[in-house]
Amino acid sequence: MQTTPDFSSFAECFDVRESVIENLFEEYEREVEAFREVEAFDLDLNFFEYLVEEFAQASYMIAALSGGDAVDCLEAYDQTFKVYEND
Repeated sequence: MQTTPDFSSFAECFDVRESVIENLFEEYEREVEAFREVEAFDLDLNFFEYLVEEFAQASYMIAALSGGDAVDCLEAYDQTFKVYEND
């Protein structure tokens, strides 16, 4: 089991409440464990990368729900990665 990350730092980075990061960490741990059981090897995704992926998917969905076309949705998804790629 990995060490628990600094939830407050991640919350500040993603501009969300610390409880959101805590909940996402619990989900991340469940997914990693399930992946190990089914695939018999480790998920090659650290927690920060997992968070970026989750927020990118959320950005995509927000763009879609806001009436964006496919290009708008993909741009919102890609923009999330650009924002956090240097963190």
